[in-house]
Amino acid sequence: MKKWIQLFLALVLMTGLSLCSETPDDMEAPIEEQTDEQEDVLDSVPDSSDEEADDSKATNTVLDAETANKITENLVIDDKVILPGDLPNNIKNGESILEDLKFDTDTLFYIDGLTKRVRVRKSPNRSLPTFLARVVGSDFYIQGSFQEAGKQQKEEEEDTLAILNFGLETTDLELPLNFDLEILPQDSEGTVVDTTSIDVGIEDTNGNCNFKPDDSVLWEWIATIQDKTFYLAPMYPQITSGSVLGCCENGISSYTVNCKTSSQRSVDYETIFTVELEYLKFYSHGHLGGELFQYTQNLDVGNTDFCGGNAGYMRRNTYNIYNGKYTFNPDCSLTIDSIEGLTDAIYAPNGDFIADVPRPVYVGTSPASQYEFLSPHFLKETRSVDATLERIYERRTNTLKWYD
Repeated sequence: MKKWIQLFLALVLMTGLSLCSETPDDMEAPIEEQTDEQEDVLDSVPDSSDEEADDSKATNTVLDAETANKITENLVIDDKVILPGDLPNNIKNGESILEDLKFDTDTLFYIDGLTKRVRVRKSPNRSLPTFLARVVGSDFYIQGSFQEAGKQQKEEEEDTLAILNFGLETTDLELPLNFDLEILPQDSEGTVVDTTSIDVGIEDTNGNCNFKPDDSVLWEWIATIQDKTFYLAPMYPQITSGSVLGCCENGISSYTVNCKTSSQRSVDYETIFTVELEYLKFYSHGHLGGELFQYTQNLDVGNTDFCGGNAGYMRRNTYNIYNGKYTFNPDCSLTIDSIEGLTDAIYAPNGDFIADVPRPVYVGTSPASQYEFLSPHFLKETRSVDATLERIYERRTNTLKWYD
């Protein structure tokens, strides 16, 4: 049974705080039950199993060949190759479907300078190195490469992700612009595995001074950019490899400095840090709410088998729910004045209370962070301490949902 939606139910908690950086921590935390307050906020999030009712869904028109060809030429796709003609009819009609792939969107909004990541859910034994794509109305199509995201971090996950990185050079295009994009993922033999069509809406970055609070809308974090280069995104695991030196004497594994050289053993390991979901909701009267789901896998030397060469791990799910206050400014900017989330009580070994430690929140607050509406669907956060770091949020009316 596939367990992608379980991340929304995961409430195994760990401690940690970071308002200006996105790095994992190694602190333990107890398992807690969901409170009534958490359930109320979760209930206010639109059910992702319902049909999406986004009033700003891209409405596409048939393009003339000249415009469609120009868009195709301007697509920024990994390893893009332009091919003449139309997609073969037997492929377009779905006669060679090998697997029912799932896509994380059926509508792609875009602004100049952004790379949108389309996540494709597939079985772990299915390789998806490339895809064919065509702007409807164009005289040619393209072949591009997926970014293979690999097996997801939780041991029980059965599926893996492939990532389609989408970009478009818009300087010589008249915006706003809407079109349909046909996508045909291919396996390692070049055989088309499945087909889909995505509505694409290219927006002008003229701000969004018509912003109005709407509790049916989520502003979901979709990417972190560092020095204008992609750094992090939801469900994108940061994996760090390393090795640890331990001891194996008389078949007994241990982690100790008192080990003979002949008994020392090195074990390789991987740590994983993934922010699975983070979003904001802006309510009337200057109030906001949000949630965060995070997963970490860190080395556990105490449970590492140095005799067998197998690393031990501490795997944790972090959940945080928070609220705060914001101000919408006349210049189309937004200030988040305060955020307060859940905390965990930390105790000394003798049981004495030490402190309440806040759980992670990566949404920045004033004056360290400033927010600017770039378009009706995109909000950008910049940090005053590091102007090269940007977090991008996208307007949605549901959280993660998979489409055929």
